[in-house]
Amino acid sequence: MTDYITFFHHSEEYREEFTHKDPIRPCFYWFSDRFHSHCGQYPYFYLFVKNPITSNIAMRVRSGENLDFHDLYTHFLDYRDVGIPKVAKGDIQYAEPPIIMSFSKIVPDLIAKYHEDTDDYEIIKPVACSTIRFRFNESSSKFQSSALGIPFTKISELTHALSVLKVSLPFEDPEYIGGKYVYKNWIPMKTEKNGTWL
Repeated sequence: MTDYITFFHHSEEYREEFTHKDPIRPCFYWFSDRFHSHCGQYPYFYLFVKNPITSNIAMRVRSGENLDFHDLYTHFLDYRDVGIPKVAKGDIQYAEPPIIMSFSKIVPDLIAKYHEDTDDYEIIKPVACSTIRFRFNESSSKFQSSALGIPFTKISELTHALSVLKVSLPFEDPEYIGGKYVYKNWIPMKTEKNGTWL
């Protein structure tokens, strides 16, 4: 069972750390094995590979019955095993991975900037890997469809920059105990309200 969980964010804004800007709206992060966007290309991509216990990150899922890790992982499996194949076949136009919500301060492990002229991303953090470039799919880095995306662990530039990526969720399977997916390092974010605006 891994200690680490991978998630990502993309934005028009360059940020060296994430925390909430509004007291009733947390930051949102995609939980997926590959790049996804619901509204096109953004200049900056942020990848996080974290142990929530050691990084003190409390999380909640945007939707689900209990808003816990089981809901997060169940949604991810549906996206990966049902949604993406349907998009690839043309049966549906869009499939969306689950979203993690958090008010915690989180520092990205990898930051990359998109270059429209060369249609690729350039790593700017970690500094040891700066100037290394990569793409999220074989034909183009511009978002077209999650079905065309390459899993992060198949992008050698990312695994070179973050070796722990390969042994993190969702690339390793979580434990399944008593009919539920369990991640021992999950810290539940407690809120007065459910939904997007808390």
